[in-house]
Amino acid sequence: ALAASTTQDGAEAAPGKDDESWTGWAKDKISEGLGLDKISEGLGLKHDADEEAARETVQHTASETGSQVSGKAADAKEAAKGTVGEKAGAAKDAVLEKTESAKDAAWATAEAAKGKANEGYEKMKEKWEAVGATKEKLGEVKDMVTGAAADGKDKTHRKDDEL
Repeated sequence: ALAASTTQDGAEAAPGKDDESWTGWAKDKISEGLGLDKISEGLGLKHDADEEAARETVQHTASETGSQVSGKAADAKEAAKGTVGEKAGAAKDAVLEKTESAKDAAWATAEAAKGKANEGYEKMKEKWEAVGATKEKLGEVKDMVTGAAADGKDKTHRKDDEL
């Protein structure tokens, strides 16, 4: 919108052609200083294009850029999700493998201990049987000695406790 200019008396005068050219010149200089003229040219805008067309072009470009960024972000998210899923799966597999290996090692150790325990039991059983056989032999020898002593008249008779 054009602003009305003021005269020296303080009265407002209708906007004139000088005011329009001054504001256009100021707009161009400000746009140039901010680099907006190059952006406008890059977007295909012309300085004399009306505001509505420029606004629509900027909105369209921003919308396209937003869509592209959103699509790339979604792709990156999916790629990251896939990578994390693969790493989690690999870690799970490694843990399962180590658990299985530890389970197998524990089972082998338990089986070895069971085998050693059985060997020890068998040895003790054999020794116990040997002690039983020795005890039986001693009983037979004792009976022979006590029987011979009973036959001999000059030998003393021993009690079973003394042997």
